[in-house]
Amino acid sequence: MPSLVKKGSKRGSRPQPRSPSECLFPLSSLHAPAQDTNFKRKWKKAQFAITMSKEYKKCWEYFRKDKDKESACCQICSKTLQCKASSTSGLHRHLEYIHGMKRKKKSELNNDEPMPSPSKRQTTILHYVKGLDLEETVSKLAALDGISVNTITKSEFIRESFTSKGMQLPRSPSSVMTLILNYYDKVKQLYIQKLNVFKCDNKKLSISIDEWTSCKNRSYMNVHVYCSETAMNLGVIRIHGNCPAEKALSLLQKRLENFQLKLESDVVAITSDGAAAMEKFGKLSPTIQQFCYSHALHLAVTKVFYVKKLKGEASVTCSSDGEFNTDSEYEQDGSSDSELVGVARAVQYDLRDDLSLAISSVRRIVKIFKYSPVKNSLLQQEIIRSEKRELEVILDCRTRWNTLERMIERFLKIVNPIKTVLRELKLDRLWKEEYYEILIGMLNCLQPVRLAVEALSNREANILTSEGIFKFLFSNLEKQNSSMSQMLLKEIKFELVKRRNRELVSLTKYLSNVSCLCEMEKDEFFALSSKNEIARLAKSLMERLFKATFTAEEVPREQIKDALPESSDSKSESDLKCELSKAISISTSKPSPLHADKIFASLRKEMSLYEATHSLTPNLKMLLDALITIRPTSTEKERNFSTSGIFVTKQTSRLSDRAINALCFLKYHFKNDK
Repeated sequence: MPSLVKKGSKRGSRPQPRSPSECLFPLSSLHAPAQDTNFKRKWKKAQFAITMSKEYKKCWEYFRKDKDKESACCQICSKTLQCKASSTSGLHRHLEYIHGMKRKKKSELNNDEPMPSPSKRQTTILHYVKGLDLEETVSKLAALDGISVNTITKSEFIRESFTSKGMQLPRSPSSVMTLILNYYDKVKQLYIQKLNVFKCDNKKLSISIDEWTSCKNRSYMNVHVYCSETAMNLGVIRIHGNCPAEKALSLLQKRLENFQLKLESDVVAITSDGAAAMEKFGKLSPTIQQFCYSHALHLAVTKVFYVKKLKGEASVTCSSDGEFNTDSEYEQDGSSDSELVGVARAVQYDLRDDLSLAISSVRRIVKIFKYSPVKNSLLQQEIIRSEKRELEVILDCRTRWNTLERMIERFLKIVNPIKTVLRELKLDRLWKEEYYEILIGMLNCLQPVRLAVEALSNREANILTSEGIFKFLFSNLEKQNSSMSQMLLKEIKFELVKRRNRELVSLTKYLSNVSCLCEMEKDEFFALSSKNEIARLAKSLMERLFKATFTAEEVPREQIKDALPESSDSKSESDLKCELSKAISISTSKPSPLHADKIFASLRKEMSLYEATHSLTPNLKMLLDALITIRPTSTEKERNFSTSGIFVTKQTSRLSDRAINALCFLKYHFKNDK
C-alpha cells in the first residue's frame, strides 16, 4: 500500500489529514483488508460526509446570515428564512421549491465531481436584468393575452415557467385575481399622478361615454378621457336597473372623483351619441355636450338607402302537446294579445325596392362562388387572366352598410370574369346589365361616406379636422349630381346641423386662424358665429375652467395701435413680436381671480391684440389647447366595448364587475401606454 506521507515532508513526521474522511476513523483502519465489511461501511460514510460538506457550502452561496445568526436572507428573492444552529434544511427546500434548484438524493451523490469555488462562478446577463414582477406578469397574461384566470391557475406549463423565473404562482383562481386587482390599483395610482401633473400645468381634458350590454345581459358605462398628449380608459361602470340622465351624471362624477378629477373645472366637453337620455344629460352637465358625428352619418345613410319595416312574431307561442301555458303574468295584468304581439315585433331595415333587386342578385351570385370550391376555382382562373392575381368575392353583412360598399366595390372590379363564368355555367340569367348603373351610383355615394367615417374615427381627429372632412364629403356628393347623391347630401346636412355646435366650432377656428372670420363661406352650413358670440363662449369657458389661474394682461391702447401695420416704414415682424411678448408677459407670479366682467373685458383686449399680431396670448393658448381635446365621435369607447366582449363570454361569464373593470383598464394600459 502506498505511503500516506506527503512528498517533501520529513520522514518520521506525523502526516496531516487531507479530507474529512481521514478525521472520521483512525489511519490504522486504512490498512485493513479489503474484505472487511466494517471498512466499506466507514468508507461510504466518509464519502457521504464529504459530499454533504460540499452541499452545505453550495447552499450558503445563495444566502447571507443576518446579524442574529438565526436567520438568513435569500440573495435571489430577498426572502428571510430561519436557520437556527446553522441548519440548512429549510434553505435547501426554499431553493428547490421556489427557485427550482433540486438537491441531489443520497443515491445520486458522487464525490468525483469537483465543486466550483464561488469566486469562479460565471456572471450571466440575468444578474443585470431587472427581475420580473409577479403581479405585472399575471396581469399581462390575463388582460393583454386574453388568457382566463382559471387557465393561468391550472396550466402546468405556465406554473413551471413562473417557477423557473423564481416566482411562485398561487394555486387558486381567487388568489390570481387578487394579484391582478392589486396591479390595477398600482397602475391607477400612476394614472392619478399623471392627471395631477396635467392639472398643475393648467391642461384640461374631454371625455366620451356610452352604454354597453354584455352577453350576461348586464349594462355597463365606459368612460374614456382625452388629454392634449394622451388618452386614458378609466374602465367600465356597472349600471343597475334603468339609467336616466341624472343617474348617468352621478355615476360619471363618482368615477371621475376616483381619479381625483372634477367635472366642472377639469372637463371641457363630453362626447356621446344623440339619444334622448344623452340630450337631457347634456343639459344637466356643466360641460359642453358634443354629439357623435359618425352616428349622424349612419342615420343619413339609413334614411336614404333603407326603409323601415315591422317584422316579428308573437313572443308567446303554444306547442302541440301543451308544454307551455299562455296564461302568464301578462294576462293577469290585463294585457291583450294584440299588445303582446306589438311588443314582440321588431323594427327591421331593408333596402329600398329600387335597389333591393340589384343587391339581391349580387348576393346570390357571390354565394354561388363563395360556397362552391369548383365554381370558385373557375372564377379565379378568369380573374388571374385579367387582374394577374387572385381576388375573392366578398359577402356583406345585412346590418352593416360599410360591408355593402365593400361587396359592391369588389363585385364591380371583377364583374367581367364573373359574367364569363356565369355564361359557362349557364347562369347568366342572374345578372342584368341594368344593375350595373345602380351599383355604380350606390358605390359613388357610399365610398366617400365610408372614408369620412374612418377619418372622423381616427384617434387624432378633433373639431378642426372634422370641418375639413365635411368639406371633402360635401364636395364629392355635389360633383355626382345624381338624385341619390343629392338626397344623401341633404340628409347628412340635416343630421349634422342638429349635432354641430356652431359657436364651439367658430371659437376653435378663430383661435387657430384669426382670419377665418373674414372669409366668406359659400355653404351656409360652414357659416361661423359672430365675434360677440365667440367672445361670450370664450368668457364662459375661461370662467369655468381657468378662473383660478386667469391673469389680466394690461395692454395699452396705444400699443395695440402701434401693432397695426399702417405703412411700409413699420418695424420688422421679428421686432414687433419681441415688443409684444414683453407687453403680454405676466407681471405677478400669483395672480388673483377676476370677476366675470373683468374676465370678459380682458378677453376682448387679448382678442384685439391677437387680431393685430396673429399671435396667441397665454390665456388664449390655454383655451385653444383645451378645445383641441374635444373629439367629434365616440368611436374610442366602441373599441373599449369590443375589448370588454373579449373578457365577458359564455365561458367566462362569472367574472365580477370589479374584475371586468380591471381587465378592460389594464388592456388599454398595456396596449397604448408604451
